[in-house]
Amino acid sequence: MSSTRVAGRYHATPTLHSDGEYPYLKCDEEGGVIPGKFLEADVQQQLLASGARTTTQTMEIINSHQFPGAIFTVKVTAVTDTPILTPSLQYYDTGSATWITFHSFAAVEPVGAATYFFVVHPLASLITVDTESLTFVLPRNLRFILTVTDADSCTYSVGMSFLQ
Repeated sequence: MSSTRVAGRYHATPTLHSDGEYPYLKCDEEGGVIPGKFLEADVQQQLLASGARTTTQTMEIINSHQFPGAIFTVKVTAVTDTPILTPSLQYYDTGSATWITFHSFAAVEPVGAATYFFVVHPLASLITVDTESLTFVLPRNLRFILTVTDADSCTYSVGMSFLQ
């Protein structure tokens, strides 16, 4: 188990795991601080129910409730041919009254059933993630977008869990 010094304290390096339904962060070092520890189930949301899609999906507006981070989970259950999905995050700029993309994650090309994790957290660089992470604090109002760059069908759902 490794650790990293952050703000004068040593933090054990957590790794991302899944119990088959929800992802969670785990730190094997006894007594270590776990950045991004999961909270209770009421901070987990289904952003998009499972369904076959061929077009870009823009999720509902998410209020971060001042949580600094979140894990977005895209669970693919079936594909036709080779769909390409590009997740991105937008925040609402009240000054211009527009949605602005602040990060686009790398595209994923599922070839069958798969689960992808996209982590946004100020300590994301300490978290081992299978897909991708962004070291950033969540804005107050944001939304998750999944862009489809071809017309191949993909059956998936999108969930989100806030992190402390």
